[in-house]
Amino acid sequence: MTAQYTLVDLEEERLEGHKWIFGPFKSEGSSTFSKSIEIGYVNLQEVEKTDRLHLHSNSEEYYLLLSGHMQIKVGEGTVEVSEGQLLLVRPNVSHLILRVQPDTRILLIKAPPGPKDKTIIS
Repeated sequence: MTAQYTLVDLEEERLEGHKWIFGPFKSEGSSTFSKSIEIGYVNLQEVEKTDRLHLHSNSEEYYLLLSGHMQIKVGEGTVEVSEGQLLLVRPNVSHLILRVQPDTRILLIKAPPGPKDKTIIS
């Protein structure tokens, strides 16, 4: 039987090295398995060096800034996002975080999930 709810400590998950917490990539018996959404959490001190300009062909990606500030390239422009703001990047729109204020905490949401949905642009 599936649990009626799942409560996770985001900071604990991050410290254990988990960026993506809920999603279809978890085993089906896991309390963090979801076939309808992916949810992740990061606490950035600087831009992730492994991230590249990319897009998602089917997924919308949401960035909810819990604290801090970031600058992100979205399509042909750049967007400044501050604490308490929610940014939606639509499918087929390229995006890349360019700068972050140290200790920027972001809740990441992708729906529908798509582990093979990411296309690297550069």
